[in-house]
Amino acid sequence: VIYAASKLPLYEHTGVAIGGPKNFHKPNGEAFGIEIETVFKNSCPKESLRNKILFSLWLKDNFPDWIVERDGSLEDGLGKINQSDFKHCCAEIVSPPMSLDDLNRSLPVIISQLKKFNAAAQRVGDFFAIHITANIYDKPALVKMARVVYDQELSSFWKKVSGRPQSDGFVGSTGKAYCKLLDLRGTSDTDLVDIIMSDHYRAFFARSSGSAGELRIFQTRINRRYVLDILELTALLSRFGHSSHDNWLEFLNNNSSQYLKAYLKECGAL
Repeated sequence: VIYAASKLPLYEHTGVAIGGPKNFHKPNGEAFGIEIETVFKNSCPKESLRNKILFSLWLKDNFPDWIVERDGSLEDGLGKINQSDFKHCCAEIVSPPMSLDDLNRSLPVIISQLKKFNAAAQRVGDFFAIHITANIYDKPALVKMARVVYDQELSSFWKKVSGRPQSDGFVGSTGKAYCKLLDLRGTSDTDLVDIIMSDHYRAFFARSSGSAGELRIFQTRINRRYVLDILELTALLSRFGHSSHDNWLEFLNNNSSQYLKAYLKECGAL
């Protein structure tokens, strides 16, 4: 078994286990977390794996609370990566719960390093994802956020902002073609909570007994501006859920930064 500087074994001699375990400390107040699924892909698997390990060690030295771990959905199922020589060059980069400001400061530095070590998604398929989690204070806020994500009249909006190809039908992480944007019209609040807590492959999933909500629709792009924009979008969804406002698009338009507004107009969502 090969060991990294963290003294955690590299799984199967080729993967990386850096950081963890996930016993994160959650800050007081509003908090967010992010998971970035990606692959380190050079001209050969050996060089790609080397880049993955070097990035992981850099992350441990500079952001010790972040984790690089294997991603089962990528290695075991999606994009036929599991059938290629690059199987163990995939990774999931996981942040601890952080304030929005702290995450905004950390992400540009980490994204720059991902690009330096040739991490990408589009080179191997469109099945990669960025998952963003927001803490939730009560069940009514959870329900309100879920109803916005699963509102059939907003399905075009979510497909456009996700960055995914319009043809993929929001394929679930198991690789099975079913729509993640459920039609929950007529569903009671109690049943809705049960649904979004029971299947973590859906577009919006409730974690930790409903104390956190994870938005799972975004395609990975190793692009600083895109990642910061979708992080802001998730933060606004959380704030909308905890507010008395009842019109999501109006709330979004009134509270978005100039950067997010530019992205929403660029992708045709606003």
